[in-house]
Amino acid sequence: RTPLSVILSASNACRKAPPEEQGMFFDIIKKEGDAMSGLISDLLTLAGADSHSFTIRAASCEPDTLLLDTFEAFEPLAHEKGFRLSVRLPEEKTAPIRCDSERIRQVLSIFLHNAFSFCPKGSNITLSMKQQEKLTSFCVMDNGPGIPDEEKSHLFDRFYRSDTSRQSAGHFGLGLSIAKEIMDAHHGGIFVSDTPGGGTTFTITVKSPAAGNGASNLKRHGRRGS
Repeated sequence: RTPLSVILSASNACRKAPPEEQGMFFDIIKKEGDAMSGLISDLLTLAGADSHSFTIRAASCEPDTLLLDTFEAFEPLAHEKGFRLSVRLPEEKTAPIRCDSERIRQVLSIFLHNAFSFCPKGSNITLSMKQQEKLTSFCVMDNGPGIPDEEKSHLFDRFYRSDTSRQSAGHFGLGLSIAKEIMDAHHGGIFVSDTPGGGTTFTITVKSPAAGNGASNLKRHGRRGS
């Protein structure tokens, strides 16, 4: 309800404001409209998962390319917001994995947006990956304020927001729950831990094809999801 309340308030104020001040209220309406659009999209994603229409389209992909694509997509935004974004790849050649690469990028995007929201400017944020045995893991690591231990077990619950995030407009406690739904659909893992030296590290794991037959390792549902 928060974005809608702000939109209604700003539109009412805009009607009474002189022309030279109306632009400010239009900017507020646009910003809150974007926030509401994102919230609706998140709710539709979760509704699709609840109704078993959440679709995973598995295909073979190169995990290092997936990580580099994510890094390149977010590098301009990180620079604009004053963060130092870097990427760390294994020295050895990586093996292909079978997953929905768009959904995995969505999870990494959720982690990055959280880091941009809750870390102070100038923070270091690192994307990394590694392969060992039958798992491929992707990490988003920051050196921000970190997350208290008592909150870690609730982070992936729907609508859960820490005290810090309650003070930030546009955060509704859905992003990490969506990330968990995506990883559950992949039969993968999702974890949060402390970054050595301070900060937060989010990690996801995906089974490699060697661990089983790619398509059969993923949840498949009858109709397309949002």
